[in-house]
Amino acid sequence: MRVFVDTNIYLNLISDKKEEKFDVLEKLTGKKSIELVLPVIIVEEFVRRSPSVASEYWQIFQDQSPTKSLKELEITEETDFINKVEKSRKEYLEHLGKLKEVYLQSIETFRGKLEKLSKNACATPETAKLLELASKRKLKGNPPGGNRIGDNLVWEIILRYCTNDNLSIVSNDPDWRNIFKSEKNKYYLNPLLMEEWKSKSDKSATLFGSLGEFINSVTKEETITNKDIEEEKRNTTLLGLLSGDTGIVGSSVISTPSGTVPIKLSGDTGATLWPSDTARHPRIGSALGAVSIGKCPQCGNLLDDLLYTPCKNCRESNL
Repeated sequence: MRVFVDTNIYLNLISDKKEEKFDVLEKLTGKKSIELVLPVIIVEEFVRRSPSVASEYWQIFQDQSPTKSLKELEITEETDFINKVEKSRKEYLEHLGKLKEVYLQSIETFRGKLEKLSKNACATPETAKLLELASKRKLKGNPPGGNRIGDNLVWEIILRYCTNDNLSIVSNDPDWRNIFKSEKNKYYLNPLLMEEWKSKSDKSATLFGSLGEFINSVTKEETITNKDIEEEKRNTTLLGLLSGDTGIVGSSVISTPSGTVPIKLSGDTGATLWPSDTARHPRIGSALGAVSIGKCPQCGNLLDDLLYTPCKNCRESNL
């Protein structure tokens, strides 16, 4: 069986505390239970996007760090106790700087693991013909779309090199799936992609929304918990929005296992999540750590409309 894992899935594993999913993936490829499909363009996208993802993640730490002393804030007089607090604050900021070095190293370590996986993956050389086919696919607006050619090229590579074995695709990108037919715990491949696959192969093609679900399907047991799977799906959904591949502009909402989250989308450079509220961030796993959600400043409920603040009920009560 051949397995393609989308870039956002890898990005979400950068700082996976358990490292369980990646360890299982390594074991499965090592035992030849699966053959990974890891085109060069996926590794390149990981390398290209990991600094910006890390930057967003690090900004969360900085936003929640005590950058100003109590004396600067002028909320208390200087005492021995306040001086001790100030000393602890400075020590915290010093250690935070060292933590950044550790995190940067963890990204490089993961990149090394990914490149090691690529050496044992199915051979999928890019050719001028494949690039031409991917460009035509993008111009037609055929899936798997997005603002960039990446997924189009990946699919052409799969059709060229991977049709002689059963295929599993691990991606939470909606461009890959049949939105209407798919359910929370069961994804179906986009109908056009399935037709193209069947025209070239008599093997199966299965879409998984998370690496956890794929692993459980192979191990035939709950190796990855449902809680971890739900978190992974939420994280990769938000990473997809932040990548700028959605092409959506304006106010919108996304549905996650934690509920519907209101957001603003810029379209060109990714999603701008609004307003900032670090106290109630749903976690974006290994990649971002947290993401802002829209919350009414008066009652604390999720905003019904991003274009207005406070929420509708509070606006009406203020009249």
